[in-house]
Amino acid sequence: MVNDGRWLGWIDRKGNLIPCEFGKHVTCLERLAMTEVMAEKEGWVKVTVEHDSHKYKYIGMKRFSEDQVHALTDLGFTEVDVNILSSF
Repeated sequence: MVNDGRWLGWIDRKGNLIPCEFGKHVTCLERLAMTEVMAEKEGWVKVTVEHDSHKYKYIGMKRFSEDQVHALTDLGFTEVDVNILSSF
C-alpha cells in the first residue's frame, strides 16, 4: 500500500480530506472542536507515516465508507479493503 502524495491528515465519512502536518493530528482536530476519540467514533480515517520506515499508512475504527475508500485510492493507496481497518 503506497501513498505517493505524501499527504497526512484525516478523512471524514463523506471522503473530505482534513490535512495536517506530521505529528499534528490531534491539534488539527482541536481546531474543529473534536478529540481523537470523537473522530474515531465518527468513523474518520487517520492517514499517517511510521517514524522508522517512513511508510504511509491509514487507520480506522469502523468499516470504511465508499467515499473514504475513493479518497484513499485518490491519495495513492492501493488495494484498499473496507474490512481491513489498517494498512499496516
